Amino acid sequence: MRVAELTPAETGVEAPRTRWAAVVWGLFFAAVAIGGLWLVSEPSRPTATVERAFTVDAATGIAILILGLGIVLLVAGAAGLLRRTQRRRTAD
Repeated sequence: MRVAELTPAETGVEAPRTRWAAVVWGLFFAAVAIGGLWLVSEPSRPTATVERAFTVDAATGIAILILGLGIVLLVAGAAGLLRRTQRRRTAD
């Protein structure tokens, strides 16, 4: 038996790529779900959260919205950077 018969032939098929955007967004949504579970795990927390939400002034509410948008953009940027890095590595 020859060595060429034992080694697999080069088929030109690449291994499947990891979908980093799915991983990053999945971790983000898992963190949001864990926060939601923590919020409803004790009966007094939802009531306290609603009461606190009604007492927030406009400036604080806008700051929270901007912070939330920033977090979403941060997650999207991280997913984009991981995808770009992966494309560069496969191109080389």
